Amino acid sequence: MSRRSLPRSDPRRRYAGAHRPLGSIMRSRRAAYPASGDFRHRFNGIQLQEPSDSKELPA
Repeated sequence: MSRRSLPRSDPRRRYAGAHRPLGSIMRSRRAAYPASGDFRHRFNGIQLQEPSDSKELPA
């Protein structure tokens, strides 16, 4: 049996580089996505339908 030890990770580096939260971008998307969906539904003349079961999702 062997023992392996790994260096402790630095909690300050949790969101380093590409993994940094995109706060302002996500906040703007939160408003833009529903508005875009509403426009598409009005433009195409269809009502918004949310699936009520996973079987209704495309394969």
